[in-house]
Amino acid sequence: MLEEKETLTLRQRCASGTGISMQNFESDSAGETSLVKISSSSELVDILNARIERKDKELENLRKFLKKSEDKVYKLEKATKKTSSGSDDAKMGTRVKLYEKHLQTVRKALQQTSKELLEIKYGKDPIRAQVTIQFPESMGAPSLSSFTLQLAPPDVMPYSVYYWLTQVDNKLWDGCAFIRNADHVLQASAQDMNGKSLHRRFKHLPYLTESLAFQEYSANYPHEKYTLGIAGRPGGPDFYVSLVNNTRAHGPGGQSSYDLREEADSCFAKIVSGIDVIKRMHTAPRKKDSFQGLVENIGIENIKILR
Repeated sequence: MLEEKETLTLRQRCASGTGISMQNFESDSAGETSLVKISSSSELVDILNARIERKDKELENLRKFLKKSEDKVYKLEKATKKTSSGSDDAKMGTRVKLYEKHLQTVRKALQQTSKELLEIKYGKDPIRAQVTIQFPESMGAPSLSSFTLQLAPPDVMPYSVYYWLTQVDNKLWDGCAFIRNADHVLQASAQDMNGKSLHRRFKHLPYLTESLAFQEYSANYPHEKYTLGIAGRPGGPDFYVSLVNNTRAHGPGGQSSYDLREEADSCFAKIVSGIDVIKRMHTAPRKKDSFQGLVENIGIENIKILR
């Protein structure tokens, strides 16, 4: 049991981010900062909560800075197109490149902070979640079925994984629905089985916006069959299950209708069991239009993280 003065010191170190890392929670008796050996469970929870709070605040500040910087780059790019002088054009081009460099730095900081939060909250083992589906009555029994997905490794897609898990932790997807049964994807959206919008609930997280702060992508985690991606630009909150290999179509440069053609959808998970449920969902009647929306939405009863 820690003495009160000692506990306060550890909390202060945790809040300031100095001297405490995940290694401290796993160190053996040789390490004097081994919290497992010297803390009670309640004190350890306090320390972890303090660190999570600090990291959450970092994430919020980084996201706000990224948004402001992206706005500046967009304005500079527009201004560059309007300049008639060659020297002015060169200066503006230099400024755009500098801001893009700053943006890349902030993106990396967002990824690092997300990775640390994932480790603190969920540990180092692979993270899995179970999605329970509610089929409409017209599709018969069973009305409830589930599939299991495994999130992308934190060192590959940390920001997108943390973004989605935060929504799941706050039960934002419970009661939502799959609305689209296209040839290539099954798409879930922030609306219920009756088509009522639930987007408002996604706007009230303490530090995350409804959409991704940037289009995170890794060639090491492409949009293969039965992976999950985040739809739209900026991506989110809608997500989809790939029914075919969408590596090219949803990877960099795959969707030329967007202004930044070089960007890609974020791929954040893959299905590891329950493929039969996905196949059954794909048999649901759909509308005869280009979107290929479902005639009846397929509900998401809940999504639970498997501890």
